[in-house]
Amino acid sequence: MEKVGQEATDDMSDAEVQAVMTKNHVADDTGLPFFHVVINPRSFGQTVENLFYVSFLIRDGYVGFGQDSRGLPTLHIRQPRDNNEIREKGVSKHQAVFHLDFPTWEDIVQAYEIDNCIIPHRQSDQGAQVSATGWYA
Repeated sequence: MEKVGQEATDDMSDAEVQAVMTKNHVADDTGLPFFHVVINPRSFGQTVENLFYVSFLIRDGYVGFGQDSRGLPTLHIRQPRDNNEIREKGVSKHQAVFHLDFPTWEDIVQAYEIDNCIIPHRQSDQGAQVSATGWYA
């Protein structure tokens, strides 16, 4: 957020401030733009893995889900609540299903101009081969 503050000045328009925040992957609700966290523009498979990993962070309470002023999904770091606090405050959990196929992934990469992913790209293990004896390099 400090980097955004260095680029933004008091005499900038709201559109200019929004552009600086977008460039630095900060949503106007101070969260991280969901698509820039999970969508890997180089790998559909890693995008699916990222969605899977983030879903567990949300389920376990380490990450919260929100929306910025444009209605786009954002992620926020949270402190997990213990079971007593969940019971006392009547916290309910909600589940959502996210459908993502290859053409939709391509559309998201293009529409949101995603050129890199906040979760780093992982090099694939190209040495592993399936043979008659099993998974061996």
